[in-house]
Amino acid sequence: MALTVEQARAALVSRLGGPDARPALSDVEIDALMAQYAIMDLYERRPTDPAWQPTYALNAAAAEGWRQKAARVAADFNFGANGATYSKGEVMAKCLEMEAHYASLDTGTMPTQVRRDYPVRQLWL
Repeated sequence: MALTVEQARAALVSRLGGPDARPALSDVEIDALMAQYAIMDLYERRPTDPAWQPTYALNAAAAEGWRQKAARVAADFNFGANGATYSKGEVMAKCLEMEAHYASLDTGTMPTQVRRDYPVRQLWL
């Protein structure tokens, strides 16, 4: 059974850590990921076809979302407050770890789709 657009969007948000996860992606950014990773449906209809049944490469979208989150924190700085220390390197490393996880799960959803070739991430932190 195919997911509805709302179910697919909720699944993507969940892959990105949930609606309250930080760093956050906006609703506009989530919608852009949904549009970018809309793929052919089971009947090989493209998203531009009026009969297309909403189908998404959610793991690829999640990998891209985690890359965007990593980019967002790249400009942040390390700081301490109330006895706790926050390191941009730790947050960025976790984002890139999640990006690699979802990229590894992106095997394509149709036999005619080729798995995306993701380069290995090297942390420079």
